[in-house]
Amino acid sequence: MATPVHYQHLFWASLTTLTLLCGMPVIFPSPVLAAETHPTVTVPNPSHADQDSVAFADPNLEALVAKAFGTGGRPVTYGDIRHYRGVQPDISDYTNSLVATSLAGLESLRELPTGIGVTIQFDVAKRVSWAPLAGVPVSGSLTVFQDGMHNTDFTALNQVNILEDPSTFPRQLCLTGISGYMNYAGLTDTDIHLLNPLLSKFSSLKYHNQDGRTNLTISNQRVTDFSYFRKFGKVNVLGIGQYVDFKQKVTYIDPATFTSDTTVRLPARVQGLDGEPVQNSTKVFNNVSKTLTLDGTDALVSGIYPGTKWLIIMPKHTYANYSEATPIDYPDGSTLLTDSLQYYRLKWAKAPVPAKPATKPAPTPAPTAKPTPTPRPHATSHPQPPRKESAKQPPQHFHPRVVYAIRPLYLYRHATFQVKERQAKYAQQPRANRPLFIIIGEAKSHAGRRRYRVRDINHESRTDGQTGYITASTGYVTAAYYRTAPRQITVIDPVGVDAHSQPHLTTANPVTHYAQGSVLKVVAIQHRHLTTRFQLTNGTYITANRQLIRAGKLVSPTYVQTKTRVTRYGTVNLTARRQTYRPGRRLRVLGWAYAHPHDLSQPSPQRYRVPGGYVTANPRAVRVID
Repeated sequence: MATPVHYQHLFWASLTTLTLLCGMPVIFPSPVLAAETHPTVTVPNPSHADQDSVAFADPNLEALVAKAFGTGGRPVTYGDIRHYRGVQPDISDYTNSLVATSLAGLESLRELPTGIGVTIQFDVAKRVSWAPLAGVPVSGSLTVFQDGMHNTDFTALNQVNILEDPSTFPRQLCLTGISGYMNYAGLTDTDIHLLNPLLSKFSSLKYHNQDGRTNLTISNQRVTDFSYFRKFGKVNVLGIGQYVDFKQKVTYIDPATFTSDTTVRLPARVQGLDGEPVQNSTKVFNNVSKTLTLDGTDALVSGIYPGTKWLIIMPKHTYANYSEATPIDYPDGSTLLTDSLQYYRLKWAKAPVPAKPATKPAPTPAPTAKPTPTPRPHATSHPQPPRKESAKQPPQHFHPRVVYAIRPLYLYRHATFQVKERQAKYAQQPRANRPLFIIIGEAKSHAGRRRYRVRDINHESRTDGQTGYITASTGYVTAAYYRTAPRQITVIDPVGVDAHSQPHLTTANPVTHYAQGSVLKVVAIQHRHLTTRFQLTNGTYITANRQLIRAGKLVSPTYVQTKTRVTRYGTVNLTARRQTYRPGRRLRVLGWAYAHPHDLSQPSPQRYRVPGGYVTANPRAVRVID
């Protein structure tokens, strides 16, 4: 993998991105799993009087909105919004110092006078809900930076009200990642399709840009196919800083013929606006002699070290000399500027030969009709019992489609486990962090032991998407979703769970949110594809994922007392020291979480969330007193 020096370069590159990209006439989209149907936008609460202050969950965002509306430092009121007069309010953080931890309060902008829209530009923390933006009028640019946009809900973004406004240029739609080249859970090609309502509204504006092009920026994500944007006509697409991991598309190297002079061909797997292959990376690193030439759009790499598992190629330029990047120009005036950090997976085996299609057998001539045989005198008219199936048929094993590991295990390349063929290590994890797998097949080892062929679906882990074999022993893996309905359940996910009106759980209108520790009554279970849902007594549905909820009533601690000197930290990984407590100090427990949940190769110790941060849950340091 990449060297420490390389990661330093990427770190500085990602910081520079925030300054350079938003200064360009481009647009950035952000991801969230959108539902196929879009519920009606909630009508603002008419009970708010003009003098009522708008309730913001993030004080820094509140200060930014107050500045945009010119309140002179006092809190923003509903009257400030309803009776606003002047230029379009600019809610933008050009210093890149704001990372919004909640967008609550922005829903008040729906009450702006007709024809008035806002400009938005700031960073948003991971997993922050976009729901407050539903129905908000945007007249200038919508520029939002957020890592981990994959698998979030896009419905609120698709309901943003994009206004026609000939006075604001350039129009920018900016939804991008923060970590350049390293946003492992960024937008994918599928996510972009789910943003179609928002992109369509923006591209259909009469006054979207003076040069007639729709400016779109999808940077610092995981996009590989830019041909989707062709549907929006003449476009200017900026898609630099992509993280591309070709895990499923293996490049084979035959060990029998490999020498130090062997050249490996890496086909371009990024597609341009016309679906053509685009090779935007011309530099090699990671266990190679850094020799790369181009044959058209294919990269030819030589000097590979034997056994190298990945070839990584990246752009020649960096954000520091961004002007050296060359956009692709198209005959209709469209442009595309993209680059990416590309991981090509190597497999040291002879490439399999595609099987030839089976030849169709010659048609059998129709048999000639035979006269009906005369029954034998002693033949019985009673029907004969059906023949029994052969007892030699292999047994059909039922197995859950989604499983998680309950004990430490490894992912292997083949069903017969060997130490040298281990692909990934999964340490013992608490329930909330247990690694998830989808079973895609079964096999047996040479000794006859059952194995599951699986795909890793731990989306924010470095092992996401890897395929291989794990043990099928029930002592190591079990179903990740409940198959039967208990009478009651307890929410154990640190961020809680949402209850929805429909069992598919993909709409943006959750009925309610249940915090960690909530005890809920269950009336039914519903099976949906590879998963299950619980129906609650109020008719709503929540996930039946064992990582997020557990059967029965779980008593949550409300207070702990320190037994030794205990330090409170700002993060669950016990970084950012805040305060140290003496033995005997009583602390209120707001919840619990586990360290480094996305690094499954090491254990995840439990932490207690207390006012102002986190403390250890080690029983040698603290004890539960209530």
